[in-house]
Amino acid sequence: NCSGVFFMLEKFEKIREFSPEFFAGANSAEGFFSCFDSLYDPEKDSFYILKGGPGTGKSTLMKRLSEKLYGKGEVPELFYCSSDPDSLDAVRFLKAHSGIADGTAPHVMDPIYPGVCERVVALGDCFDCEKLGKSRKELTELYKACTRLHKKASRFIRAAGSLADDSFSADCACVDFDKAAEFAERLCDKFLGKKIEGEGKQRKAFLSGITPKGLVTFSKTPQKLCRRVVVIEDAFGGASSVIMSVIEARVRRLGLDAVICPCALNPSRKIDHVLIPEKDIAFCTAAPGIKIDTDNKIIHAKRFENTAELGRFSSRLRFNKRASAELLKSASAILAQAKAVHDQIEKRYVEAMDFTKQTAMGDSIFGDIKSRLK
Repeated sequence: NCSGVFFMLEKFEKIREFSPEFFAGANSAEGFFSCFDSLYDPEKDSFYILKGGPGTGKSTLMKRLSEKLYGKGEVPELFYCSSDPDSLDAVRFLKAHSGIADGTAPHVMDPIYPGVCERVVALGDCFDCEKLGKSRKELTELYKACTRLHKKASRFIRAAGSLADDSFSADCACVDFDKAAEFAERLCDKFLGKKIEGEGKQRKAFLSGITPKGLVTFSKTPQKLCRRVVVIEDAFGGASSVIMSVIEARVRRLGLDAVICPCALNPSRKIDHVLIPEKDIAFCTAAPGIKIDTDNKIIHAKRFENTAELGRFSSRLRFNKRASAELLKSASAILAQAKAVHDQIEKRYVEAMDFTKQTAMGDSIFGDIKSRLK
């Protein structure tokens, strides 16, 4: 029933006002970078892995579950698809120690402890395979076109990442690392306190993503999780990379629970944000195109830089900034083309789906997760 779906999606938009939002994966200069292995704790959680092609209603199912469980007192963590930021890739229900994710490519997930922790939900069982078979030639061509476009976008993102790396290297040559590290240690002393009992869990997720809509940042998420948000404004990343590395090391040493957010463009090189809800504090990086909401004073990275020395690289930095922005703009346009092709694939699968059966599967998942709420 279409009116029922629209009502559900309207309620979901209200839930978004309160729910922390992330990307679970990134279209990065290193290729697709997945943080899906951080979505749950296999030792403690009960988790559902959805398997099935496009158009099987995975995102709608997750939105429906989020709406239902929000009504039972859950404030879900929402994880979006970087290739379609209007679509969910995963949801985490902290109170119920549970969650659900799209386990299909490019973020394939398989059970670690099948049946004990994870349950695989085969939405492909709802297909009318005979109907899909009649569209074999059209679908295979569409799949190939989508793959080609994603590979093309990846080349543009990789080139932008190389330019960002060059600017980062130039900036690092002008940063007083000792001064930045000492500042970070003082922040930790002030806000993190002493070692707590137990061993914390640090998980990874992205606050930003390169998407068909351009660079998207969930700028309100830190304030949804933490009352205090400390923002380092750093155009090229040299000083903030040191500060965030020191903070992340202290978090691990203290055994604190935290969300570690890598840089969406170069995730292996740099941490952009460290969110520590149990200490009610988030440390974040702001940069061109990445704004973070905060009521606290913003710290400028220039205080750790030799600005006269950095001025020697000004022409090179300006070129890198302009060229990188153009490359990422082109990558987003190509990702938008890929999404348009993907939408055509979805249409064929929607026509071949038994959504009555799919809804029954979703109701079963809801009943199980609800039973875990205390």
